[in-house]
Amino acid sequence: MQRKYLRILVTMITAIVLTNASTISVASTESPQLNPRDVINDYRILRSSCAQTQGEERRQCFAHLNRQTERYQHAKERIKSAQMLGLRLTSR
Repeated sequence: MQRKYLRILVTMITAIVLTNASTISVASTESPQLNPRDVINDYRILRSSCAQTQGEERRQCFAHLNRQTERYQHAKERIKSAQMLGLRLTSR
C-alpha cells in the first residue's frame, strides 16, 4: 500500500518538475537574464526526479533533461566566468 502512494507521489512530483522546467524553458527564450543558479537548481531537481521514475516515464523524463543540458552547462559557465571576474551572482 505504501509503495502505491510512493509511486503516486513520485509521479506527481515529476509532473510538477516537468511543468516547471517547461515554464523555465519558455522563460529562457523570453528573458535572457534568467539567474544561472536557478537554472542549475532546477536542472538538479529534475535530474533527481528522473532518477526516481521507471519505465516510459523515466525515458521521457531523461529525454527532457537531455534537452535542458545545454542551458545547464551555459549557466555553469556563466557562474564560473563571474567568479573569475570577482562577481557574485545572486538568486532573484
